[in-house]
Amino acid sequence: MSTVVEGSKAAAMPLAVLAPGFINDIARARHKGQPSSTDLWMFEAEKIKQAARQAGFAEAVTIPWGLMRPIVVQQRGLHLSETKPALSAEEVRRFRRAIRTDALLNRMLPQRCFGSICLLCRR
Repeated sequence: MSTVVEGSKAAAMPLAVLAPGFINDIARARHKGQPSSTDLWMFEAEKIKQAARQAGFAEAVTIPWGLMRPIVVQQRGLHLSETKPALSAEEVRRFRRAIRTDALLNRMLPQRCFGSICLLCRR
């Protein structure tokens, strides 16, 4: 879902929920140049957990996050830069609302609906 969420492609969201692999395959096929080592859309949660276990972690858990937050950031232009070093009070409120909404949705929607995952490991 990261491809859809981070790219703010809301129209593709229903297809991404039903067939997330299909959207990722299209994104990978269209990508030109070297893959970015920071793009999570390149990985699947189960494969990340397997890699953590192979690295010696006894326990690995993934938590989905980032559905509304990246959409709000993209659509409202909340990215920080040299010319915009801080968010306004209203932007902070929108950002926090989006994070709270994600926390609520995380309890109801399957993992494939979210754009990112958090990996928690224990030795």
